[in-house]
Amino acid sequence: MRGLVSFGFGIALVSLSAGKAPALPPPFPCQATVPPSIGFAHSRTSLEQYPQVATEGVLHSFGSATDGACPFAGLIDVNGVLYGTTSYGGTHGSGTVFAITPSGAEHVLHNFGNGRDGAIPVGNLIDVNGVLYGTTSYGGNLGEGTVFAVTPTGTERVLHNFNYGDGANPAAGLIEVNGVLYGTTPYGGVDLTTHGTVFATTTTGATRVLYRFAFGYPVGSLTASNGVLYGTTVSADVVFALTTAGTEHSLHTFTGSPDGASPLGNLIAVNGNFYGTTWAGGTFGQGTVFAITSSGTERVLHNFGNGADGRAPLAGLIDVNGVLYGTTQSGGRYGYGTVFAMTTAGSERILRNFRTCQYPQSQLIDVNGILYGTSYSGGNDHRGGTVFFQSP
Repeated sequence: MRGLVSFGFGIALVSLSAGKAPALPPPFPCQATVPPSIGFAHSRTSLEQYPQVATEGVLHSFGSATDGACPFAGLIDVNGVLYGTTSYGGTHGSGTVFAITPSGAEHVLHNFGNGRDGAIPVGNLIDVNGVLYGTTSYGGNLGEGTVFAVTPTGTERVLHNFNYGDGANPAAGLIEVNGVLYGTTPYGGVDLTTHGTVFATTTTGATRVLYRFAFGYPVGSLTASNGVLYGTTVSADVVFALTTAGTEHSLHTFTGSPDGASPLGNLIAVNGNFYGTTWAGGTFGQGTVFAITSSGTERVLHNFGNGADGRAPLAGLIDVNGVLYGTTQSGGRYGYGTVFAMTTAGSERILRNFRTCQYPQSQLIDVNGILYGTSYSGGNDHRGGTVFFQSP
């Protein structure tokens, strides 16, 4: 069957066996109650190479009765307010859409799971003309997930219910290009032999399939550059380019070593090149940061796992004034992940070793020179994850 299962210490949609997915799987336990199995000891010398930055903290700890739990997706900034989703928790246990100010005042806009409005949002939100758009991995009329819209005041509506023929169980957020929303699903398309879709939908819900995959599973969100959509698949581990008319071209296939494996995060475009992460592979088998040209020439900027630099980067990167910033899902001084900075030449330094916050899954954002993100577990009170801030 298909289901949301543990991928490292986060959520990923993984094909378990042929068959129908459950409409709602049991909640994944985001509270960290056991030491990470991929933690390891580090020498004092290697730690001193990466001094921490003092300006860091927690804006909000999730896990109370109603505020949601386990934020898998990252945040967006709309007019000075941060918006995001939790994958579980809330009134019905199926996740929330929340708003939080940079001073830490948090409130829930919508609780998923009350009827057919969707359940378990995993991908990032986007803002289009003052309305937030996103996806849920489950729920909806057929249990295969939804595309939804929600206003900043909390009015939610479902734009599209996936029906397997047009995709199923979206694990990524949407992007907007010229008023059209584009996204991916790691399942569906035709039958159980199809490996997901790239779809387009309008803000009124008119949806069409651009491409049905016969290889890999698209888990991450898309990136648009010069009218072309770029993305990645896992299993086949491919970087692909796709026109909005549906013509696909594979740019690079990862081999595991030395170039990485399991590219789960989205790509970013910087000065004509694309940058991304792989969750595994590379020299030490713990993931990489890579660069790739639009013609498919790939190079590894950094191999994780050699010392205290973190392990298993799940999320994509961001570019702030020519410097790349990202997170690792685990590793670092305490085994719970890191925030790192990296030049496009591959020089890397650690900004933060997570301890209270644990297992960050999402992409960071930069707001007025401060980085914000979410951790899937940990926190000061209820251990249901956090919103954190970090000085670059």
